[in-house]
Order: sequence, then structure tokens, then C-alpha cells
Amino acid sequence: MKLFAEKDTPFLLCKSDRILVFIMFFSYFFFYGLLNLNFFLEIPTGIPSGLMRLTTFGLAGFFVLKDFSNGEYPRMTASIICLGVFLLYYFCVFVVDENVFGANFDMSTGSSMQRGKLEVAYLFFISALSYFLMFFAGRRRMAYVLANPSLVYIPSLLSVLIIILTNIRAFGTMDLYQTYLYDFGDVRRAAIIGPVMNLIMVSPYLMFFSRNKLCNFFWGPLGCAAALACVLISDSRTTIVTMFLVLAFYAVVSIRQIYSTVYAIVVYAAGAAVFIPYLVMSKAFERFANLENILDYNLKADDQLSRIGLIKDGLSQFLDSPIIGGHIYLIGGGYSHCTPVTIMYSTGLVGLSLILVAVGGIIRGAFAIREIFREKCIWIFALAVVDICGMMINGDTMAFFCGSFSALLMANAFAADRR
Repeated sequence: MKLFAEKDTPFLLCKSDRILVFIMFFSYFFFYGLLNLNFFLEIPTGIPSGLMRLTTFGLAGFFVLKDFSNGEYPRMTASIICLGVFLLYYFCVFVVDENVFGANFDMSTGSSMQRGKLEVAYLFFISALSYFLMFFAGRRRMAYVLANPSLVYIPSLLSVLIIILTNIRAFGTMDLYQTYLYDFGDVRRAAIIGPVMNLIMVSPYLMFFSRNKLCNFFWGPLGCAAALACVLISDSRTTIVTMFLVLAFYAVVSIRQIYSTVYAIVVYAAGAAVFIPYLVMSKAFERFANLENILDYNLKADDQLSRIGLIKDGLSQFLDSPIIGGHIYLIGGGYSHCTPVTIMYSTGLVGLSLILVAVGGIIRGAFAIREIFREKCIWIFALAVVDICGMMINGDTMAFFCGSFSALLMANAFAADRR
């Protein structure tokens, strides 16, 4: 299936657009790199990080309008329309919900405080939605983004290198609690997890699928090594699970020919020999080995409710209002850390029905994007693994509006338009 006519130049955007696309991706994927720098230099985090998210959202909105005016979008499919209706419905739930608040750690006092509606609106409808709009691209921009995974790799690598350099003392004990982030509440874990998972998602693609030998044998391995180093001090079971799933995905898809298969075997064997002994000694693996503890419905030492308990609370709240939902957060604060459950109690069967139509478009888009873009889309599937793991273990409702799903929905729309 051809997405473009022969006269088109799909991988070429004008120079100004290429610069703006780079800024848009950099401002999103370098977010936690800047956050770590702010922590290390003891600079207030709110204004710099907020400006980066607003930059992403503004540029993404600009490109959506530009692509639309240039006729770059196909006719919208039912899955995209239903997802748009879901977003409007979710916004209505947000407006009428009188209990909109979330846990927020005040680093100056060491106590928790409630967020106002304005802050929650920013987090959900600007910060989270910007991730979706970045990949909600017209034909030429979509082709350009898929052909340039370095848009994600460069800011993610810089972020991870900053984490390594500013937390070098933690590698002595391989314990996140030995980092300077210890004083910053649960944000310490998020400040490491995000860029690590993005880097481990895109680096193997450079190793196994790039046509640039420097990417194959230097930049790809460097990204993998840096990401794996940060995993050792992440103190996160989610990161370990996601990492293994992503690497397993690449182990399968890299088996294409003798050369790539042998290279993959050598890389994986050497990496395992070096990395696994350190992983077993790390605090992150110690938490992973105690995975059964999440079944306990009790408060832990770090004041986090068990995932199973939160999911039970979410399902119970769904049963209280199964048709229309009505609450952004769980009664009492927080969310279930599982996006499907959060969607259920937030928007009820109304929202769930709309999401299921969108899921149908995502599944069809997964076949379409492979047929249209061939190997250039492999890293989007790896990104989907990262996004889905986040949804099932940590995600709120807006985690559904992620970059990989956006790309798959657009691929389905392109394929439908050709048909």
C-alpha cells in the first residue's frame, strides 16, 4: 500500500518545520532531564517544567492546524471521532466533579497538599494531551517523524546521562534512596523512570534497524548501556518489567537475516553477562523479587497503597455509578493506577464504549502502519509496549492519550482513506 503519490516528497519538511518538530519533541522528552537538573541545582521546578510542556502543547496544536489546513489529514475514522467524543465527555466529568484533587508533595514543608482544578486541568488536558497531539500528524509529518527516531533518542539520552552524572553516588549501593532525589517525595522515582523507558525503547531500534553504522555500533549500544545503568537505581518494578518486555520484543523482530540475528545474539549475551549480576544486587531487583507484596491491601513504608487494592477500589466505585461514572479520582484521593479501571469509574459504560471503538481502530492501525511504513514503524510498536505497561501499572485515564496510540490511529485513518 502506498501512502503517497510518486510526486510527493514524504520525508521532507521545510527547514523551519523540521526545527519546530525537533523543539516540540525535545521539550517533551527532555522534561525529566530538566527536572533532574532543577533538583540538583536546587532551582524551583514549576516554571521551567511547565514552560516545556506548554511549548510542546503549543507547537503540537500549531502543527495539527497546519496539517489540517494543508489537507494532510485523511477523513477521520469512527475510532478517532469516538476518542474525540470521549475526551469531551471526560472534560464534562472533570467540570462537574466537585472532588477534583490529587496528592501533591510539598517539598518545602514535607507535607502533602491538594491540587486545585486549574492544576489538574493543566496536567490532564495540556501536559498529557500534548503527548497524543505530537504524533497526531498529517501524512508528511508522520512519515518524517517515523523516519527520525532520533527525535526521541537525543533528548532521552541527554536526560539519562544527566541522571547518571548527578546520581553517581547511588551506584555505590544501587539504591535510589542514596540519591539527592531522596528529599523530593515520590517524584524521585518518576524523575528517573520516564527517560529510562523512552531510551530503552528507541536504542535497540538504532542498533538493529538503522542503516547508519554509527547508530548500529555506537549510539544504539550507548543508549542501551545508559538506560540499563539507570535501571539499577530506579527502585522501580515497573521499569524492570517494561525493560524486559521491550528487549524481548526487539529480540524477536531483529531475527530477519543471518547478520542481524548473529548481532542480536552477541549483543544480548554480552549485555546479560555484564548487566544481570549488577541487577541482582540492586535495590530495584530486591523490590521486584518481592512482587507478591502488591497483593497486600495495606499501606507500605513508602505510603503507597497496593495496586490490587487500588484496582478493587476503582471497580467498587465503578459499580456505584456504572453508566455515566462521575469522578476523576478515587473517593478519598488518588487513582487506581490502572487506566482501564480509571476509565470505568470516571466515565462509566458511556466512556468505556467509546474507548472500545477507539481500541478497534488502534488494532487495525497496528496492521496498517506495518504495511505502510515497513521497518520504519518498529520503534512505534516498542513505544506501544512502554505506553501499555504504564497504563496497566501506573496510568490514569489520560494515559490512553499516548503517542503510540495516536500514531496507530492515524495509520488506520490513512489506510481507510486509501481504500
